[in-house]
Amino acid sequence: MKIKTKTAPKAPGPKKGNSFAEVVRLVKSHQSFLITTHVNPDGDGLGAESALFLALRKLGKKVQVVNHDPMPKRFEY
Repeated sequence: MKIKTKTAPKAPGPKKGNSFAEVVRLVKSHQSFLITTHVNPDGDGLGAESALFLALRKLGKKVQVVNHDPMPKRFEY
């Protein structure tokens, strides 16, 4: 007996070679940003989050950082 299954349609992704241009367009066209990282953040996630926060603020954007978990003690310096 064969079981028929349906596959979900593939979500459209960014066009190759156009990703950076799309990010630039989004940053230019918006004034407020919410930044987050993954659950149980590590140094890479927090560092990337901090760098993006500072870059957006330097561009005059309103930026808020919200994370699911508190910052690990080892990064509270």
